[in-house]
Amino acid sequence: MRGLSLIQAVFLIVQFGCAHQVRIVAPTVDRPKVAHEASSRDVMVTSQGGATTRAALSILSQGGNIIDAFVAASLTISVERPHSTGLGGGGFLLYFEKQNNQVYAFDFREVAPLRARSNMYLDKKGETQTLLSQDGALAVATPGLVRGLFHIHQRFGKLPWKDCTGPAVKVARDGFPLYPQLQEALIDRKDVLWDDPEMRRTFFTKGGSVPLLGTIIYQENLAKTLEKIGRQGDSAFYEGEVASAIIKTIRDHRGIMTHKDLREYRMVERKPVTGNYKGLKLFSMPPPSSGGIHVIQILKMLEPYNLKEMKPQSVEAVHLTANAMQRAFLDRAMYLGDPDFNKIPTDDLVNENYIQAMSSQINSSAAIKAGDLR
Repeated sequence: MRGLSLIQAVFLIVQFGCAHQVRIVAPTVDRPKVAHEASSRDVMVTSQGGATTRAALSILSQGGNIIDAFVAASLTISVERPHSTGLGGGGFLLYFEKQNNQVYAFDFREVAPLRARSNMYLDKKGETQTLLSQDGALAVATPGLVRGLFHIHQRFGKLPWKDCTGPAVKVARDGFPLYPQLQEALIDRKDVLWDDPEMRRTFFTKGGSVPLLGTIIYQENLAKTLEKIGRQGDSAFYEGEVASAIIKTIRDHRGIMTHKDLREYRMVERKPVTGNYKGLKLFSMPPPSSGGIHVIQILKMLEPYNLKEMKPQSVEAVHLTANAMQRAFLDRAMYLGDPDFNKIPTDDLVNENYIQAMSSQINSSAAIKAGDLR
């Protein structure tokens, strides 16, 4: 395996982002079809990529369960949307298992390398060098995607692991047509990507330009990496040849990740954050994700108001929603962080009395000024 898809796996995440969206749910009657959404009699899959949606449906058609489809979709979207996610990223999973009526929250997001320090993005004068946290090897965190997917599959999957990795291998090897969002990302980040030989070879023409829409993007090295993961499981990524190539690439670019970071990475199972809304029980992702607490706070602040009666996108509905979101984001800035390093007052933030007090602040005829938020 040459130079690797590792640069793809690791550096694309740093340069473009790290989140992907895949949803597999029961079908909704009379729901209009949208891009990359498909359904069968029993399920509906919607994702950010056509190949990804087809991958999940294919696994389900082979008798796989929802976790098998989730793994196939997660790995395939890592191939199909390299500007959004990749093997060098991580994720969260909120999973309801009907058999034992339990909701699980899995955290397999990236973590800072063990050698990370609070001053690593400061120059000798103590001034922040913002690009160091956005581009290059110092911006790379220890990836959790492969380990998280593998261990979740080992626990809840039905089909063999290799079968679930197969669709991603095929898309990487057979290619997919360049689409507008990826083309725009390549144009936007060309100056950074062009410095890397693997990026140049994979995503640009020999003349140095971004390819035309519809050009087939092939990622043979990534296909080989995925094949190896399919045969050997997560150890193929966190140990051995792939791990060594990752560390060498990072070290050559003056990064600080080590073999120990990869070897010791562990997924964390957390307790879901919960709440109630108009008689419904809500479950959402806890910190380090901030979204779960936000969703519950925003919904609870809006609970006293009849948004349906106000009609979608009406001035009143938008105003109330914006104020509720504004207030919730204040709590995010004040209290939310990584629970492995900070005590997060989760119970207090979703407390009924606390949210009712916040709700009473948002029903005004004018936007709340930032300075007036408490």
